[in-house]
Amino acid sequence: MIKFSGGVPEGYGPTKMLDPNALPKGAKVSVAGFGVSSDVLEEVTPEQYPDFDEKVQRGEVFCYTDGAIKCYKENLSGEGVLRFTELTNYGRYNESELLFDQRHGQAACHGDSGGPAYLKVGEDYYLLGVLGRATQGCNGYVVVMDMTAPKLTEWLIEAKLEVSTPDSLK
Repeated sequence: MIKFSGGVPEGYGPTKMLDPNALPKGAKVSVAGFGVSSDVLEEVTPEQYPDFDEKVQRGEVFCYTDGAIKCYKENLSGEGVLRFTELTNYGRYNESELLFDQRHGQAACHGDSGGPAYLKVGEDYYLLGVLGRATQGCNGYVVVMDMTAPKLTEWLIEAKLEVSTPDSLK
């Protein structure tokens, strides 16, 4: 989102904001971004890299503990093309973030951060938030910044963006 003084091209105006509390759990929400289309995880071991600890510190390798420690390297490809997909609303992550399930083949991924999460109701589009971060491998959950969170309310009012709930969701 940007705030600027001046006009916009004919036919464009401020986005409509949706109160995320009106969004039912399980609802399908559209997201868009220029991120990667492929994120393949490759299991690795410290023996494969003499500089393993440095790779972990730089984020090139990440490890999970699930009884045993397992480490992975991500192989990313396909960035730079605008893509759209639908994710399932999982509920709130915290006061200012929403959580979306992407365990079933539909995903936002690396490079999609900053893209919109929106809901189409009839002919109108309602912005819920902005893509934030996702689980490694882009096959778990994605966190979306709730643009109507209390911390942003003052700025939204200053920017004259209205938060509303479509009649069909009431």
